Amino acid sequence: MPTVSRPARGFPTARIEHRHGRLPVEVSLVAQLGHGAGDDLFRQTGKRQHGQAGFIDALDEPSASIAATDFARGESTALFSFAVGPEGHPFHRHAGHRVFTAISGSGGTQLCFSTVSDAAMQASPTAFVDALHHVDIPPDCLFTVRFGGGTWHRFMPLKPGHPALFALSCHTDERGASTILRWPCWWPPARPISPA
Repeated sequence: MPTVSRPARGFPTARIEHRHGRLPVEVSLVAQLGHGAGDDLFRQTGKRQHGQAGFIDALDEPSASIAATDFARGESTALFSFAVGPEGHPFHRHAGHRVFTAISGSGGTQLCFSTVSDAAMQASPTAFVDALHHVDIPPDCLFTVRFGGGTWHRFMPLKPGHPALFALSCHTDERGASTILRWPCWWPPARPISPA
């Protein structure tokens, strides 16, 4: 079954099943904020993020370490902030799974995911696009995202001139999971789904 989006009594949720049985992508809308809140938050937190000792400006996704791992004491989680500006960022994937809470920019945000496996990509040149979906987040919304390691993803603003999002991301197990692979610079069309 490809993509499922259904109404919920609680937070509206979109769920993208993985084509090869891995963890699904789950996106939940939590709250609608006031007009302009997303862009304001992006500006405020961007300045603060740059001042963090653990600031990293890479992959068109500036981020900062807020809470680091401590493997010697059994702490394998880490907490980061990250921002995606008006240009969005390229498709990439992480070895470890991700859970983050974000606020969309005031022009809305498009979250794109491809749940293709390496074997499927090697077998077919269209496999990446065949497994591609996107979720459109309205402007100025608080939302959550969870997806498994190896999931290709990119985030873009829906309207030019606005940032895509600002987020707090929990890396739930950083043991050997820091690998990032970047996709070549092309933006294939996406198959849309929207939270109900």
